[in-house]
Amino acid sequence: MTQAEVGIRGCKAVRLYGRLVYELLSGRASARGDSQTYTPLPELNETGNETLRRACVATGSGAAFRNCQEFWKALKENIAAAGRPTGVPVAPSAAPTPSATPSPPSAPPPPKQRSTTWAILGGALMIALGIFAAIRFGGSGSTTVGTPTPSVSVATPSPSPTAAPTAVIVVTPTPTPPIAVAATPTPAVTPTPRKPSPEELAVKAFQGATKEQPWENTLGMRFVPVAGTEVLFSVWDTRLQDFQAFVQATGYDATEGMYSLDYLGWKHRGPVVGISWDDAQAFCKWLTEKEHTTGRLPGDKFYRLPTDAEWSTAVGLPTENGATPKDKGGKMEEVYPWGKQWPPPRGAGNYFGEEANIGSEGRGIKSYNDGFLRTSPVGSFSANRYGLYDMGGNVWQWCDDWYDKNQQTRVLRGGSWDSYVSDLLRSSYRDFGIPSLRNFTIGFRCVVGSAP
Repeated sequence: MTQAEVGIRGCKAVRLYGRLVYELLSGRASARGDSQTYTPLPELNETGNETLRRACVATGSGAAFRNCQEFWKALKENIAAAGRPTGVPVAPSAAPTPSATPSPPSAPPPPKQRSTTWAILGGALMIALGIFAAIRFGGSGSTTVGTPTPSVSVATPSPSPTAAPTAVIVVTPTPTPPIAVAATPTPAVTPTPRKPSPEELAVKAFQGATKEQPWENTLGMRFVPVAGTEVLFSVWDTRLQDFQAFVQATGYDATEGMYSLDYLGWKHRGPVVGISWDDAQAFCKWLTEKEHTTGRLPGDKFYRLPTDAEWSTAVGLPTENGATPKDKGGKMEEVYPWGKQWPPPRGAGNYFGEEANIGSEGRGIKSYNDGFLRTSPVGSFSANRYGLYDMGGNVWQWCDDWYDKNQQTRVLRGGSWDSYVSDLLRSSYRDFGIPSLRNFTIGFRCVVGSAP
């Protein structure tokens, strides 16, 4: 249908609707005036064809129906009255000719055909209503451009044995494309490494000590492990500067009862001398507390004197037999800190050699001269296999043990700068002294470990 027919010529909506129904049912163009011949449709009975013909060709005041609803009602009542549509030829405008023989009724269509007819008529009604609304409210010849409407499709339901056919309108909305949202990447979080505590650092350093990399404390004292023990040994006898730090920090008096060859007392260079067993214990206690406080020393470790057995291991002795240090003393003949030869080789340590034999003819080790009249600076001679210096000579070294079962005296090991008798220089020899004894030939060496 042209725009002129719909708008400019003002064709009635009923005639448009009738023609639309005719075209949908017949599949061919409808009649366009009273002079055209209306061809009956086999899908409708005689009454239905007459109703449809009147809607298609009637105009003006002769229109058979006032509106589309009235035409639709009449067509639906005629079809319902007939039971099912049958094809009956109907003359388009004139009365039937007497001699004409009516066509025999066509065979009744199957139930599915009637359902199809109803579906088509229902769809035609919806389209006609849309056209009517456009004619009435849209204006003549106007074209409105707007938002596209969803597509409409007419679905034909399967026939039911009892229910009347029903047209189903399926509205398919125009799909909205999904909006892609770019995911914001989550930045990787790098955990901040935890700073080790002073205690953890101390443990790590303590456990990592070697002969080549000694563990060093706040006084600069160096400690190394000794195989066969669970302690770290100081590589030197305790130095004058180490003990002096203790005296200055605490006001400790280490001079009373000190026997010395001169006025210097314990303040000689090199290893500190004139130190009693009690003095050595006080120094170890102070240094332990000091370095526990600063975190330099692990909490389960202590400064102390070595045991008699630990000292024997550090000097290189095998296992000794005896219940007390006194029982073990001197039993391993011809075993010295430097080896098995006598006299000691050059550079073996600081002993009483020919250099100290001044006005005392016959004293001292013959054919041995170490170059030091009295004490020598720590580290002046070669270290043993564990990296320990002066394990023989220079100063006697206190041990933690009682000398015998009487528990009156403590053990002294190693000899001193004043020693020259071969028996006293054996590695297995033990001397002894009361805990308060202070003498210019006595010093001490610390170890770090658990309580003995």
